[in-house]
Amino acid sequence: METSSFKAALLCAVFIFLSACTAKVSPVWESEVTSSVSVENVPFYPQEEYQCGPASLAAVLDYSGVDVQLDNLTGAVYTPSRKGSLQTAMLSGARRFGRVPYKIGTPAELRDSLAMGYPVVVLQNNGLRFAPVWHYAVVTGLYPDEKKVRLHSGLEKDLILDEATFEHTWNRGGKWGFILPEPYGIPGFVSTSSYVDSVTAFEKVGGDPAEYYRGAYSEWSDNPLAGMAYANYLYGEGELAHAAEVYENLVEANPDRGVLWNNLANILLETGDYDKALDAAERAVSLGGRFSKQAGQTLNEIKEEVQNGHKEE
Repeated sequence: METSSFKAALLCAVFIFLSACTAKVSPVWESEVTSSVSVENVPFYPQEEYQCGPASLAAVLDYSGVDVQLDNLTGAVYTPSRKGSLQTAMLSGARRFGRVPYKIGTPAELRDSLAMGYPVVVLQNNGLRFAPVWHYAVVTGLYPDEKKVRLHSGLEKDLILDEATFEHTWNRGGKWGFILPEPYGIPGFVSTSSYVDSVTAFEKVGGDPAEYYRGAYSEWSDNPLAGMAYANYLYGEGELAHAAEVYENLVEANPDRGVLWNNLANILLETGDYDKALDAAERAVSLGGRFSKQAGQTLNEIKEEVQNGHKEE
């Protein structure tokens, strides 16, 4: 995804020159970035040839408290055949170093990230749509009064770009970026679904998600997605009573969600609480919907257990 240092500098310089003559800040940018925000003392790793991905990731990992060696990080995220780092590799690389990355994609989220103290890795296209020059950089400051953006980019620490140039290069990169909050932190603008998806991806590479799921449930206790993620994690760990308790809270807050009643019925069946399991399964069936088939199967399983004489155990 990166060019050589000389070629990147040359193409970037040409593009910046052209942009300065023609680019204007969009109304969306102007409405969402209205005050200066910055993050100070962000570590800087100069980009070697084809290494802007590892260098940018190293900066935000270091800032978040990870003791990282750039050589080790390069092996984790750099793809030699592509002479660069894929976006998925950047995210998975962060997870392998014990951090949960959260993607951002709007000027408001970029602003809010910096305001909360998080430098932002962004993907830019410093070329044209039909001739892209991909480049990762770390945004550390927005200054709308001066119409400037500050970045660690390539070989330059605290590079200052016109905000119109930055906006256009970021737009051409798909307005893609991410932050690395402190462990278990929940950025204010992150949605429940985005948070749970990020933690699930972290779990898949061997990260311990327990505190993240617990934090999500604490933050959004009535939200079915946050509650199900936490309860299902507890279930997988064998904590059936605790998982059932979470589901009981969820059905109280969301009585019309058949999937919650069905999952509760299954857990109660495993714990041997057949009366409550039967009530929950019947409630799931009565609600119908897309999980009605599964609810019917659960109800039949519970009835079979009762008929086999387990009710009084």
